[in-house]
Amino acid sequence: MLKSFRNAWNGIMLAVRTQRNVKVQLVVTLIVIIAGFYFSLSRVEWCLAVLAMGLVIGLEVMNTSIEEIVNFISPERREEAKRMKDLAAGAVLIAALAAVSIACILLVPRLLN
Repeated sequence: MLKSFRNAWNGIMLAVRTQRNVKVQLVVTLIVIIAGFYFSLSRVEWCLAVLAMGLVIGLEVMNTSIEEIVNFISPERREEAKRMKDLAAGAVLIAALAAVSIACILLVPRLLN
């Protein structure tokens, strides 16, 4: 079991080191965490924010994995490979838009006060 956690951690660190979008999402996550403490989010609000942040970063790591698999299986440029990558990226975008919506619902009213 410890080896499984180590392997998972290695995957996370690989994504952080090599993927620009993961780095950007981590910076946004840090900003949301700071804003959450500043505006004293409730427990339920924190749960929603953490769930949204984790979903986006988790899907980004999964998207990277899918891209790596597609590149391995089909190193040449093919329309089918592009569609697979676009679909995975679309999943990340949907989660990111939901996360932005949650952040706006939680933080914008506090910013306006």
